[in-house]
Amino acid sequence: MSLFQSHAGFCITRNKFQLVEIDFDNEQFYLENVDEELFDDAFDSSVKEQNLINILQTSFDKLSARKTLNCQHVSVALHHNFFKIVELPYDETLTRTDLNEHFNWELKQLFPSEISSNYFIQFIEVDKSNIRNDKSVLLIAADKRMLNIVHKFCLKNKMTMKIADNMHFATNIFLPLDNRSVKNEVFLSLMINPNDISMMVIDEDKPVYFSVKHFTGQSEIIPLIEDGVHKLGRFDLSLDSITKCYLFGDNVSDDLTEQINSQLSISLKKINPFDNIKVKPHIYENKFFIEQYNSFASATGIALRLQ
Repeated sequence: MSLFQSHAGFCITRNKFQLVEIDFDNEQFYLENVDEELFDDAFDSSVKEQNLINILQTSFDKLSARKTLNCQHVSVALHHNFFKIVELPYDETLTRTDLNEHFNWELKQLFPSEISSNYFIQFIEVDKSNIRNDKSVLLIAADKRMLNIVHKFCLKNKMTMKIADNMHFATNIFLPLDNRSVKNEVFLSLMINPNDISMMVIDEDKPVYFSVKHFTGQSEIIPLIEDGVHKLGRFDLSLDSITKCYLFGDNVSDDLTEQINSQLSISLKKINPFDNIKVKPHIYENKFFIEQYNSFASATGIALRLQ
């Protein structure tokens, strides 16, 4: 039996619901659907649970009215707002249980208004990489309440939620797909959303640095990227030592890409997430497939994930 089954990827942000459906037939991936629906109300943690489920359901019903989802298994990429992602020092002599207790305590110190037990915690030991030797972890804490709400929505619609991840981390699957080998390679990945920009450094296939910065106007984007690249100097990293630089995001225009490349002397590559997937004939008329493919990298990436 194949490890892969027909699978849909959802990307859920504060303002919209994106869907990418991938059919797996005769050992081939086929792109079955690409669509999105804007929320009528903000999908935000301050909203009551039933109202959040209703927001998802209303958008999903509109998506389903245009094309019914044919698969049962789904995975979800969520916006940064539903995570706390920080770097913390750690003691490698501690057991896994002790580390989790320590990180829960650290979260409480960093976010006093939050209850640390309300988060699912995972961490990446960045000192196990080739480019960092400081005893630090990249701590990824996901909001349990929001994940449970999405899970309840899936159950209500007879869907099985397999994976949930941060929307930028979900795009990392495209690095090995775009390179023959990632061994001894270092990648820079940028994601620009309507109000924030995230930067990630990946050593081979391991994220070793991550940051999110917010902005109020497009004129702030390039200075934020420049500042982020400058800060990589503390790891003895420069643009010259990075193999490739990738750009993902919501409607990132060619003009903006060219401005970033020109002003920062960088060469950003915008990934088409559908390049390695065979396409069903009806998809060639899909406006999102034709015009906004880069915006669907998170939903596609999470749909392609096996774990």
